[in-house]
Amino acid sequence: MIIDAHHHLWNYNQEEYGWMDDSMSVLKRDYLPVELERAKILYQNAIDCYQLKNEN
Repeated sequence: MIIDAHHHLWNYNQEEYGWMDDSMSVLKRDYLPVELERAKILYQNAIDCYQLKNEN
């Protein structure tokens, strides 16, 4: 069994992520659990399960 326990997920907002410059434009959007699942990244890499931690 393969478990992936490290993901960077966020709701993007300019105030909190103002340090992201134009070279990071691909990151200037929301990255949420549903998108992780939709992208099929886990399936394509044979990940059996994943763990998310809410740090709020």
